Amino acid sequence: MNNIQSVHHVAIEVSDLSRSIEFYKSIGFTIEQSLDFQGEEMMFLVNGHFRLELYEVKGVRYKRNDDKQMHLAFEVESWKELLNWIDAVKLEITEGPFMLENGWRTIFVKGYDGEILEFMQC
Repeated sequence: MNNIQSVHHVAIEVSDLSRSIEFYKSIGFTIEQSLDFQGEEMMFLVNGHFRLELYEVKGVRYKRNDDKQMHLAFEVESWKELLNWIDAVKLEITEGPFMLENGWRTIFVKGYDGEILEFMQC
């Protein structure tokens, strides 16, 4: 599939969204936009051409060494080509497809080694 335009963002699950936003702002990120997705707030920050998504799962308490969820997101040109490719290479869809409030289409799949990949059409 030659459908990928670019890496769209890297996402990090955080324990305190406000604290994390302030931290990333202190190192040069600015807020791009906030989205509500299935009752959870997602905050997109940018620094140059790099986009970072921060999201907090409500009611989850982490110890310092607990693993946080992360995923790598790619922007694609053709949604139909993407769905055909996912089917052809037999990737497991873990979430979606969804249409976000800002018009983005998104789908999450599990890579061959368990990594979480998101594909988006913006």
